[in-house]
Amino acid sequence: MKKVMIFLCFLPIMACTQQNMKILSEKETEITVKVGEQFSIQLESKIGTGYKWMLSEQPDSNLITLVSQEYKSKSSADGGLGKDVFIFQAKNKGRLELKLWYIRPWEKDKVVPDNVTKKIYMIKVE
Repeated sequence: MKKVMIFLCFLPIMACTQQNMKILSEKETEITVKVGEQFSIQLESKIGTGYKWMLSEQPDSNLITLVSQEYKSKSSADGGLGKDVFIFQAKNKGRLELKLWYIRPWEKDKVVPDNVTKKIYMIKVE
């Protein structure tokens, strides 16, 4: 019971943090965040096809870290549209290029980079 009460006390704080989080979408290609700030990249995905957005390589962990990655469905239909959502935490000042590929996870090691749908984001941490 004590754990539930503690969680309920922090719930409004967590909700505020999520609402103020900067979100990059399909059309945006760069973002500036402050050290300690979280930001999100949200890309349309159709998980029923086997494809999903994945980091082509791990980002520099001195600058940002991946907090979570999940698929959020927009439809209850199998194979319906949804979004792959990545949440990152800015750690130190700097710039980096974040590359994501839309691929089937089991084919990642066999993929020819020129034949992949890609998104590249410039991240600046101040």
